[in-house]
Amino acid sequence: MEFVIIIIVLAFFVAYYLFYSFREVKIKKAERAVKSGDLDTALQIFMDSLRKNPNDIDTLWHLGNINEEKQLYPEAIGYYTKLIEIGKESKYFSIFELYKRVGLLYRKIGREQEALDYLMQAFNMLSSSKEVLYNIASIIYSQKFFYRALPFFERALNSYKNHPEFLKEYGFCLLMIDKWEEANPLLEASTRLDDKDYRKKILFAYNNLRLGYLSKAKEIIEDTANRFKEIMDVKELFYIIKMLYLIYLSENNYEIVKDLITQMENISNNIPDSPFKEDITMATFFFRIQQKYYDIALEILSKSISFKSKQSEITEEDKKNQSHLYEITSILSKYKVEKELQLYAEKRPFKDEIEFSELEAKANQASKEIEQIFNSWKWNFINKDTLWEFFGPKVINRFDPTLIIEKYAESKINFLKQKTDKKSVEKEEPKVEEEIEDICEKIHSMDIPTFLNFARDLAEKMGFKIINQNVKTDPVASAEGQAVDFLCVEKYQTSNRVLFCFRRWKEAIGYISLTNIISVMKDMKVNRAVIVSTSKLSSEASHAVETDKRITFYLCEDVIHYMQ
Repeated sequence: MEFVIIIIVLAFFVAYYLFYSFREVKIKKAERAVKSGDLDTALQIFMDSLRKNPNDIDTLWHLGNINEEKQLYPEAIGYYTKLIEIGKESKYFSIFELYKRVGLLYRKIGREQEALDYLMQAFNMLSSSKEVLYNIASIIYSQKFFYRALPFFERALNSYKNHPEFLKEYGFCLLMIDKWEEANPLLEASTRLDDKDYRKKILFAYNNLRLGYLSKAKEIIEDTANRFKEIMDVKELFYIIKMLYLIYLSENNYEIVKDLITQMENISNNIPDSPFKEDITMATFFFRIQQKYYDIALEILSKSISFKSKQSEITEEDKKNQSHLYEITSILSKYKVEKELQLYAEKRPFKDEIEFSELEAKANQASKEIEQIFNSWKWNFINKDTLWEFFGPKVINRFDPTLIIEKYAESKINFLKQKTDKKSVEKEEPKVEEEIEDICEKIHSMDIPTFLNFARDLAEKMGFKIINQNVKTDPVASAEGQAVDFLCVEKYQTSNRVLFCFRRWKEAIGYISLTNIISVMKDMKVNRAVIVSTSKLSSEASHAVETDKRITFYLCEDVIHYMQ
């Protein structure tokens, strides 16, 4: 009997050895086919192997690779996600590699939300992967959540210092939140590394213009226009002419300004229902104001062009603005006439010196007001949002990446803000921690107006637009200046209403305070609440937040980098 058992066992091991050897031979054959480019043969061998063993991880991996190579991305994703479900690693791959590949493949088929989800899981496993960091940054940036994207761009920078597209995206991200000084070296490096992309040059020129480096901006724009005029979109060409108009107007070079206005008119006249007419009208108006031809400027205004750009109907606010602009231009025109009478009519004194003095004071005030209006108008004239429309990433679907980021990596955001160079980290890390602790501690000693302004700035920089500042979930704490509540909307997804609550308490936030917030959320039909606090939640309140996905809680030190 024992002999029979031994024979059976030996037979089993022999069969297993033969099966395994045969399998290894087939896999090696398939791998040789992959290397030679015969993907169809390799696919057939691996599919046959998969039918015999559906959970063989090496076979699944090879099938994923082959389908990826054949650009059959959904099929490749299917094999990789199957491996993630199995949860085993092999000599060919790690779980991190699977998450990264699935994320990158989802990007290739335009499913950015799923891509971000998988890439954030890869980031949680290996936060130093440059490819993961760049793609996470790029996705968040493409959704216009610029402050959220910055830490990931910053961490990836050391690995992409010579990558022009990365530098352009990072610089553009900073440009969109008015960080001109920080954006400039990135955009400059981007244009230096890729001298044939006029889009990068226009961004760099615009950033220099915002910094007041007019000569540099002019040099870049004129060179770009000369080299790339033939391949530019007409709207892009119109935009750079507008930039040149502002530069030459600031230099009082009226002949060139007049020529640029003519160029704008020629472009506009060749477009049916041109959207540029109002821009040209206001550009001409401010040109005449600069020349002090106030009578001509008044003629332009009398055509009843609305002051606000890009609106088809004149609103009451438009009429009010236009009326005021007409009024102050009239004052300047009258003052100019009266002054010329004094200078050229045999220098006779005014009949009424007091009346002239009053007119002169009004003219000085009108001159200041019109300068303020011009300074406001010129940045609408070359709006940075138009640059985003031209050169920002084209997105099929928009989504809010905040919840995905918070789900996987909120605790690592501060870590991302630090430099990747080890020596820099050793020198700077204590300073960063010290600054964070110092700012959070100072919040307690701020006077009420300063605290309110701080809370407003933080809400804005975290991506929220305040629409109501008079919300009070805790009237007593609000009256004492210890609590601030704002009703907001997401800046780039205005359908999402958010209750933003800032608490500068030293004691823990209790469950009752939380129920008050939830009650106001219900009354105001708010999608979610964001709570920022200098103190922690009580254990009961913490449990409630963990179970209510509509509420996000941050300690001061978790978000203070937005204010740096």
